[in-house]
Amino acid sequence: MALLQTVICLKNTRMPIREIKQYMDWIQEGDTTIERRLEMMTKHKQTVLDEISLMTDSLQGIDEKIKRYTNRIREERS
Repeated sequence: MALLQTVICLKNTRMPIREIKQYMDWIQEGDTTIERRLEMMTKHKQTVLDEISLMTDSLQGIDEKIKRYTNRIREERS
């Protein structure tokens, strides 16, 4: 079950399927691949953090538009 949860987590964070497969292959190979797995997870974490930052910035732009439109509608109704 833990392995399935890991696959779902990686998929939900948009890791490409080929990389998920590579990760699973490394797990099956055993402890000799721990450093490679760590490197992969570290890089993937940074990718996810970068995407979160981009989405946060984009969301602020959307919020500004919503505020502008809401204010304009209020002004027109006054």
